[in-house]
Amino acid sequence: MISALRSCFFVLLATMALSKPARAQVLPAPAPAPTTAPAPDTPPAADAPVTLTGRVETVKGPLGGAVVKLVRAKKSCVTNAEGTFVFIVPADAGPFNAVATYTGSPDVPFTLQPGGAPAVVKLATPKLGKAAQKDLNSSIKRAKRDSKRSLRQLK
Repeated sequence: MISALRSCFFVLLATMALSKPARAQVLPAPAPAPTTAPAPDTPPAADAPVTLTGRVETVKGPLGGAVVKLVRAKKSCVTNAEGTFVFIVPADAGPFNAVATYTGSPDVPFTLQPGGAPAVVKLATPKLGKAAQKDLNSSIKRAKRDSKRSLRQLK
């Protein structure tokens, strides 16, 4: 568990160090398969949590390991192998500004709406030059130091 936490932390810090803002191309995802839902005459409670979902991809397909951050909520997650991400937020929270990042690609800002359709975020194909590789290595070293410090605080 700790090694998984460390690797997520390293990916997050590495992408933050190398990311640059870019324009977003957010497309609505295909409608999900129908599921059993509550009766239409019973609305969900205002404070009930809802999920924000989406997929990050490049021209080559889904992008696993990309970091998606909710700016205002200060939450982040890493996409799975299929490029999907999930956040659980309060239903009455309103729209969320989010940013998708991946090492070697520019940041892509987009907006997620609770109860809205899943978003599809297109990132540029990652390119990692010598300077970026050097920055990545220093970010990994910094992340290792920070994670060790955090683990000591947990003890």
